[in-house]
This record gives sequence, structure tokens and C-alpha cells, in this order.
Amino acid sequence: MRLWKKLVRNYFTFNNREKRGLYVLILLIVLLSTIHLVIRLQPAEQLAISEEQESLLAAFDQAQSSVSSDTDVVDSAINQGSLDKIEWKSFDPNIVTVEELMSLGLDSTIAHRLVKYRSKGGKFKDANDLRKIYGMDSSWIETANTHMSFPEGIIVKHTQPTWAINQPKDTIKSKMRKAVPKVELNAVDSATLVQLPWIGPFYAKEIVKLRSGLGGFRSYEQLLAVYKIRDEAIQSIIDHSTLDTSLIQRIKINEVDLKRLGYHPYLTWKQARIIINYRDQHGDYRTVKDIQKTLVISDSVYLKIAPYLSTE
Repeated sequence: MRLWKKLVRNYFTFNNREKRGLYVLILLIVLLSTIHLVIRLQPAEQLAISEEQESLLAAFDQAQSSVSSDTDVVDSAINQGSLDKIEWKSFDPNIVTVEELMSLGLDSTIAHRLVKYRSKGGKFKDANDLRKIYGMDSSWIETANTHMSFPEGIIVKHTQPTWAINQPKDTIKSKMRKAVPKVELNAVDSATLVQLPWIGPFYAKEIVKLRSGLGGFRSYEQLLAVYKIRDEAIQSIIDHSTLDTSLIQRIKINEVDLKRLGYHPYLTWKQARIIINYRDQHGDYRTVKDIQKTLVISDSVYLKIAPYLSTE
């Protein structure tokens, strides 16, 4: 016992000068903690939006009642204006270059994916075949359709698929022997996903995990959030799946708790907490767009999260 008293006396006994220093240190800690708390609770500054973005938001809100049509409406609102200014000319998707596609208004990334798909043996027999390229803008296909030309009698060589290279022979034979199933991406389990070319257990698990967090997929572009996923894996999913957006599980923002809302990939915990607090203080939200009244939901975040929310 005497030893403990000696230790306490040696290390926790301060003179007047040391006490003043300790008081100043405690005061600084309290002051810095208060400043940090105020900064965290300060609403994010809202950036001014252009007339084009305002029209995009208006089109999105109008389409909110029908989730399955959200993507087409937003894409149309974004791209239609620029497509009308293009000087169109006839082209064959099977030989057109990246530069020519970009001059026709196609995004550079999508143009490179199209040419890459073609370099691996892919062929386009009609305009609908271009939808196999993930991220392809449907409004661009519809506009460009009248300017496309396709050679007759395209011969597709049946060679060993790219996904089979460097894989065990028994795995290759197994997947080539049986027909690859057509799956519904918003309902399939990981055990079925691994039957698709390029999709192994890791990808299958991560895709199902991402879908669960989101509440369902709206577009194949969302698969880009899967850790280190390869283009070939996404293309395989597009070729062997359907995407029914009516299966999306929407969150009822007038009933949801903080834990459920905070875990959504498109919201931070701070944003979720403020949405809940605003609802508790001002009553139920009348429309999904009302979450922007909290001043912490930017237009870009709103466009991503809105299809997953409901006021019903």
C-alpha cells in the first residue's frame, strides 16, 4: 500500500506552475473539441446549379413515380441537346474508329469499350447489338440507328472464348459444355453467378453484397463499384443477365431509422442523421425531393439516392 501511495505522490502531485499548465491544456482540448463539433454539424455549402442541371432534376422528379423509366428519362435529358447538334454520317459499327465515334457524340470511354469488344471477336448485326456494351447510352443508339449500316452475312467464328484463357482445363470444359444461364441480376444468388464466364466466388460475393447495400441495381454501371472488377466480368454479366428495376427495395424515409439509412452506400452517416432529425422536427416528407431542404444533399447525391427512397 505504501508503494502505491509513493507512486501516486511522485507522478500525480503538481506544483503551482504545473497546475496552471494543466489547466491551459484542458482548456485548449475543450476549445478544439467544440470547434471540431461545430464544423461537423455545419451544413455543407450548396453549389449553384446551371439551367441544364435544373432541367435534369425536373425531368428526374417527373419520372420518380415509375422507377423502371428513371434511367431513360435522365439520360435523355442529359444527352438529347448535344445529339441534335451533331453532323451525322453513315457508319458501320463493325469498322468505325474511336475518333469517328467520338465525333458522333459517343463518350470516349464507351467508344473505347466498343472497339475493345470488337477486337476480341465481337460483331454487330444490328443496332440492338450495341446494347451489349455496358454503359451504352440508349438515346444515342436510337438517334444513331438511322445512320448505321451493317454488312450482310457477318460470319462469327466460334473460337475459344477469352475468359477460358489461363483457366484450368476442367473448368473450361465444364462451362463450355453446359449453356450459360440467363439470370436476373436483382434476384440471382452468388452460387448461380459463379456459373457465368469471368465471375468467380469473389466477384459473385461482392456483387451480391453491393446489391444488398443498395437495395437493387438500376443500371450495369453500378457494377463499377465492385472492388477491382474487370471489364470482361461486367460484359459477361450484361450478356447473360436481365435487369428488372421493379425489384429494387425502396426505403421509406418517413419510417426508416438511422441505422438502416446510414448504411446505404450513397449516403454518409452525417447526411442520414440530418435527414432523420429534419423529419422529426418538421414532420413527414411529402416528396423525396424534400430531403434537399436539409441542405446536406447535393444535386449529384440526390440523383443517385432518390430512386431508392419512397415517401409511401
